[in-house]
Amino acid sequence: MRYDKIKTITYVCGIVFLLMGFAGKPSQETKSSESRESGGDTIMIVGASKEQSDAFQIRRQKIHEQWEHIRKGSKFEDAGELDLAIEEYNIALKLAKTKGDEGVPRRSLLDLYEKKGDYRLALEHLNQLIILKPSLATKYAERKQNLLEAVLKDKNNQKQILKNGR
Repeated sequence: MRYDKIKTITYVCGIVFLLMGFAGKPSQETKSSESRESGGDTIMIVGASKEQSDAFQIRRQKIHEQWEHIRKGSKFEDAGELDLAIEEYNIALKLAKTKGDEGVPRRSLLDLYEKKGDYRLALEHLNQLIILKPSLATKYAERKQNLLEAVLKDKNNQKQILKNGR
């Protein structure tokens, strides 16, 4: 009997603590649209100085701004507006503050330049991706080979056009 009381009390306390954990935490739906668009609410960092906290907030806003350009680029790409998508991804790339921030825009630019047939620029972005993360070298080895062949083919075609044009 005593064991059942302890078990019941433990169970009730667990539920109370669980509910207390969720209490006061707004869901995404309860946040204002202005808050979501600006990157969310302020985050308090326990133990950080005011300068550290401010630097974190600025960095967070920059990342949010970069991802907004990535999202816009993706929408343009889906709509078939490749030049506008490239523009947005280039802006996102310029906003990158660390090498890790460059990965997604570079990969997107690689794909778009390859779709457009600009194999030289696609190859440049592929090489930069491999420099950022050398472990990708084996994953992209075949793609790099195909891009190199396409670049050489384009150069040979240009030479042939110049030769025939004389």
